[in-house]
Amino acid sequence: MNERKLILDNNAKLRQGEGARRLEDGEVTFRIPTKDMKVLQRIYPELVSKEHDIRLAAWKKFRSSPVAEKYLVVRTPAQVKRSQRGIIIK
Repeated sequence: MNERKLILDNNAKLRQGEGARRLEDGEVTFRIPTKDMKVLQRIYPELVSKEHDIRLAAWKKFRSSPVAEKYLVVRTPAQVKRSQRGIIIK
C-alpha cells in the first residue's frame, strides 16, 4: 500500500474517533501527503505565503472547501453539525 493511501485511510479512521485526541474549539488538524501538498500549493498558492494574514485566510478557505475533507484528522464543529443533519461527510 502506498504512503498516500495509508495517510488518507488513517485520517478517515481518526475522523471516526479511532484514536483521535480531543481538540480545542476551532483547532483543525490536517495530515497531507507531501505529493498532495505540492498539488495543493499550485491550487492554493497562498497556503505557503510569507504573510501570516494571507496564509491564515488561505488555510481557512481551504478548510471550508470539499477538497480538505480527506486531509482532516478531526472534523470541525460545523462539519459535525452538517453530518448530524443527515448530510454524510466522507
